[in-house]
Amino acid sequence: MINISQQLKKRKLVASSSLFIQSHTKVKVTSSLQHPEFFIPPSPQSVNLTQTATFTCSATGYNVQYQWRIGSGSFPSKVTGINSTTLVIPDVRSSDDNMYGCVISNEGGSRGRDGGRDVRLTVTGLPEVTVMSSSQNVEVTHTAMFTTRVSGVGVENFTYQWRHNGTNITDEINDTLIITNVMESDSGDYECIVTNEYGDSGTSDVVVLMVTRVPPVITTHPMDTTVTLVNDITSVSLTCEADGATSYNWERQSGSIPSGATGVNTTTLTIINLTPEDAGNYRCVATNASGSSESNYANLTINVPYALVHYQIELSSSSGHSFTIGLINCLFPTCNLTEQTRPSLPRYVSITLPIGQCVL
Repeated sequence: MINISQQLKKRKLVASSSLFIQSHTKVKVTSSLQHPEFFIPPSPQSVNLTQTATFTCSATGYNVQYQWRIGSGSFPSKVTGINSTTLVIPDVRSSDDNMYGCVISNEGGSRGRDGGRDVRLTVTGLPEVTVMSSSQNVEVTHTAMFTTRVSGVGVENFTYQWRHNGTNITDEINDTLIITNVMESDSGDYECIVTNEYGDSGTSDVVVLMVTRVPPVITTHPMDTTVTLVNDITSVSLTCEADGATSYNWERQSGSIPSGATGVNTTTLTIINLTPEDAGNYRCVATNASGSSESNYANLTINVPYALVHYQIELSSSSGHSFTIGLINCLFPTCNLTEQTRPSLPRYVSITLPIGQCVL
């Protein structure tokens, strides 16, 4: 038989030994808490203007904290749920079109801070702008026109802004852009930005205006003109016009432009203090950067008044006969003397005198 007292001593010894070991041994305790994992990551959203966008995120793990992030900029004050599982963006605008992400974290770590799970909110219903006119090739001084068609939210309150090579065109705020008297500087890219009543905007595709440089085209030639110097008429004007001309110059076919003439470098040449010597052929030359064009010649005829004068001129023929010329017809540029004699004269005599001699 085993002695009960001996058993009790053995147990006390074991117990005391165990207590001794526990009191002299350092025990290291490690935590098994892990970082959270996404259970339901956020999904991309496509939301129409003025509607509400909602993003949801959930995670597995102990004591998970949520923090929403935005790709660029900061959250507007209208957004709620930034520190919860659900992010709500009411009354969506074009400025809300962005990337959004959910960051989950606890004492064990975090997920989503690198943006790898960010998703996009696509805002739809923005003004859609279509330029109805295609790219154009227009000659200098002609007219170019572009027209837009718009659809989207807020159609009744659209505003327009046309741009040329990326710069706003002053006062061009209608749906149609008209460029009159096109110049080379007007060439380039055109687009229209349309904004609705909510401040959301859309931009049209770019259309190109190509300006063609061609020599001027004469549209109005100077006309033949006859002037009779009576009733204080002392001047005459000739007119020439050309499309695309940047300068004009008048020429005379033989000789120079009369001294004192005005408008030599304009569309209208005016010759003042007319004399018979100013008669001749005139034309204009229209010029631009691409070349020049010449008008037809216009003939300028200048007459002096018709006059009848009576002379008593005694002439003798080679046969010794004498006769009288009683009527002289004076008409520029010569004064023709036609004899009126007796039929018995052996022959008729015709004398031509300069105009200066046809005086009373």
